[in-house]
Amino acid sequence: QTTVYVSATGAGQNDGTSAENAYDNFSTALAEINSEGDILRVIGDINLAGGQNISSKTFAFTIEGD
Repeated sequence: QTTVYVSATGAGQNDGTSAENAYDNFSTALAEINSEGDILRVIGDINLAGGQNISSKTFAFTIEGD
């Protein structure tokens, strides 16, 4: 199980492995969800530009938020 973090205040060079190193892009973070049981942790408010397809995954995963 992997937890990937995303935040509007994240930096582009971050790796999404913690709140302090959160991705700044939802699509990038979603791409890191690779297996059943993974968690996508959204910190704060995220604006989605569109085009994110969460149904493209063929396994169960969780999106959590504040």
